[in-house]
Amino acid sequence: MTEVQEPITPRARRTYNKLLRSAEEIFEDRGFFRSSVAEICRRANVSNGTFYRYFTDKRDIFIEIAEQLGADLTKEIEGKVLDSREPFDSRLALLLQTYFSFLRNHSSIYQIFWQAEFVNWNTHQAFYTKLTETLGSVFTQGIDSGYFQEHDTQLMAHYLLGTLSFVSMRWIIWESYSVDEKVVKSLKEFLIQGLSTEDSAKNFERPPFTPLQVKNHKNEPELLPKNKSNTRFKLLSAAEHCFGADGFYGTTIGDITRQAEVAQGTFYHHFSSKLEVFEQLVREINRRWREEVEKRTRESDHRLKVEYEGFRVFFMFIANHSGMYRIVREAEFVEKSLGRWYYENFATRYREALRKASKSGEIRTIHPGVLAYSLMGIGHFLGQKWFVQENRERTPAPEFDAMFDLILNGMGI
Repeated sequence: MTEVQEPITPRARRTYNKLLRSAEEIFEDRGFFRSSVAEICRRANVSNGTFYRYFTDKRDIFIEIAEQLGADLTKEIEGKVLDSREPFDSRLALLLQTYFSFLRNHSSIYQIFWQAEFVNWNTHQAFYTKLTETLGSVFTQGIDSGYFQEHDTQLMAHYLLGTLSFVSMRWIIWESYSVDEKVVKSLKEFLIQGLSTEDSAKNFERPPFTPLQVKNHKNEPELLPKNKSNTRFKLLSAAEHCFGADGFYGTTIGDITRQAEVAQGTFYHHFSSKLEVFEQLVREINRRWREEVEKRTRESDHRLKVEYEGFRVFFMFIANHSGMYRIVREAEFVEKSLGRWYYENFATRYREALRKASKSGEIRTIHPGVLAYSLMGIGHFLGQKWFVQENRERTPAPEFDAMFDLILNGMGI
C-alpha cells in the first residue's frame, strides 16, 4: 500500500479538503458504518487511488474530520467567549449562540462526534476532554466574577454539554432549524435559575442520596423474561447480549443464534433481519424504562420529587444495564427514525408532565420542550461519564447531589 502523504502543494491541499468535505457529507447522510471509500471518492470526483495518497482508510478520514471539527469548535468558544470582555450575563448567551451557530453551520458535527464513540474511542475522549476543559475555563471565569455559584467546573461543563447536545438534536438535527432567541432565552433561564421557585422549594425536602442498586457484575441480559421454552424471547435476550457487547455492526445473526443456542435458520422464523430484532429491542427498552420510572415515582406528590426519583432510577438503570444503554445510544446511527422515535416517545410525555407542573406552580415556567430535552441531555451526559467512561459501579452521591442542586437552583448566584 502507498504510504500516505501530507498535502503540501496548493493543488494537493484542495484535493485533500475536497475529500474531507465529501466524507463529512457522506458520514452525515449514511453514518460511518454504511459509508464507503468509493462513495466518498465519487462525491469528491477523485479516484480511489487519490484517496489512499492521503488516508489509510475511511476510519482515518473520519478521525481527521472529528479532530478538525473539535478543534474549530473549541477555538470558536475560546475566541468569542473566553476572550470576551462582555459582562458574564451576555457571555453566557454568547456561548449558547456560538455553540448552536457552529452546529447549524456544521450539522454533521453532532452525527460525527456521537458516532466517534463507536468508531474510535480515543477520538471521542479527546474531543470531550478538550471541550470540557474549555467550558470549565468559562465557568472558572464566571465563578471568579461572582456570576456563577461555586461548583466543580468539570461537572458544570458536562451538565451544560448535556443540555446543548439534546436541544441541538431536537431543533437543529431533526428539524434543520436555527435555534431561535426564544429557545436560547429559555435555556439560559433554566441554566441560571433552575427548576424550583421560592414556593416550590419550601414544599420539597430533598433526602440524602443513596444509590438504588449495585451494578450487575455478570453483565447478563436482564431486559427480557428468561423463558427457556420461548424461542423468540431467547433470541431477543441473545441479541441484547450481543448488541450490548459488540454493537449493531459488530454483531452477526450467527452470533445471536450461537448465544441463543438455536440453529441459524430458526432466527428467520421469528425475525426477518438483524435490523428487525434490533428495533424490537429498542422499543422494549423504551417500554421497560418508562415502566420503571412510573413505578418508582407513582407515590411522589410533587414534581421536584418526581425529578429526583426519576434521575435516581435512570442512573440505576444505566449502572445495571450498560449493554442496553449502548443499544439506545447506537439506535440513531443504525436507523435515524428509530433513534428519534426513542427520544421523542419519552420527551412527549415528559413535556406534558412539565407543562402541568409549571401551571400548578411546582416548577418555574420555562419552555417545556427546552426543559424536557435539557433534562434528558443532562441524564445522558452524566450517565455516559459515570458509567461508560469511568465504569463506575454505582451513582456517585456527591456528584449526584451537586447535579441535582444545579437542576433545582441553577448555576447563577
